[in-house]
Amino acid sequence: MPPPETAAACRGDRPRPAARAPGRAGRRAARRLAGAAGPAVIALLWLVALARIVGVDQRVPVLLLADGLVPVLTVAGVLPLAAGVVTRRVALSAVAGGTVLAYLVWSTPGAVLRPAQPDTDRSGTASVRLFTANLSYHNRDVGPIAEEIRATVPDVVAVQELTPDGEAGLRRSHALAGYRWVVADTLRGAAGIGLWSRQPLTDVQVLNLEGRPALAATVVLPAGRLRLVTVHPTSPLGGAATWRRQLAQLDRILRASPRPLVVAGDFNATRWHRGFARILATDLDDAHERRRRWWAATWPDDRRPLLPPLLHLDHVLVSPTVGVRAIREAAGRGSDHRPLICDLLVPPGPPSGSRGSSGGAR
Repeated sequence: MPPPETAAACRGDRPRPAARAPGRAGRRAARRLAGAAGPAVIALLWLVALARIVGVDQRVPVLLLADGLVPVLTVAGVLPLAAGVVTRRVALSAVAGGTVLAYLVWSTPGAVLRPAQPDTDRSGTASVRLFTANLSYHNRDVGPIAEEIRATVPDVVAVQELTPDGEAGLRRSHALAGYRWVVADTLRGAAGIGLWSRQPLTDVQVLNLEGRPALAATVVLPAGRLRLVTVHPTSPLGGAATWRRQLAQLDRILRASPRPLVVAGDFNATRWHRGFARILATDLDDAHERRRRWWAATWPDDRRPLLPPLLHLDHVLVSPTVGVRAIREAAGRGSDHRPLICDLLVPPGPPSGSRGSSGGAR
């Protein structure tokens, strides 16, 4: 009987190739995927950065959204970098590494380089707890937010998107029953705004930011006074030009406002948006950054668990002499924004540097 090799040759059978190692095939697939997806992600990141450099982002809503997502985009840049390293693609790794480094420089607040302020150890200061929340004008039940107000016992409550139904719900809850001083511009839709305080409010102004109301008042404390402004500019996705003008006008108002000053609300902007960055370029600090919480996020909060909050749109800004003992986000169930609870330390004495306001009164 002929050997098997000879018999196979006689039948015309071809010898079978050796089976490929599974690991080698997987590496080849990974290299192909990295070669296709990696450059696409990097190109997208540089498109966003280039639009920012030339100023096109100020006129295109999707690019304005991308500006607010700079920390997320920075993380996205790590993916092609990791793919390049794993698949040993030197060019992809180098370009992705440079892109991530550029985005880190862009996304890191300048306050990171400043030493932390001893906000928890300021003698002679008055403690003020501030609760600020966007109720959402679509919210049919403000009861859960009202319960958070009751549970946290704030001294001052600032509310955005205050509708007649929302205000009625807050009153029914009795969560604000102990707040004797109230300033509110209740409106249908997203423009309504309100301010409640346990301490007296004086020098009250209802400001007109390009048709959108904002409130300003002086909180009279036992040992000092605090100028407080609550705001809610329009969404840039619904009117970018109006939003830019509102932030510019707000910047002028805040520069002329007396100190100590606190500004709270839904700014519809992150620190990576130009108009808001100009406000932070004054003497005002973001309370989250004072507490070294650089990448907090407050919106959207109505898509959990599929999507966590990605943008930091809600802020508490403080002037230099105002300390920030703590700041945290509440649940805000029923709204698409997370409320903020901020414990402030206000210096004694009257306000200083009052030069009036450049905004019009309603």
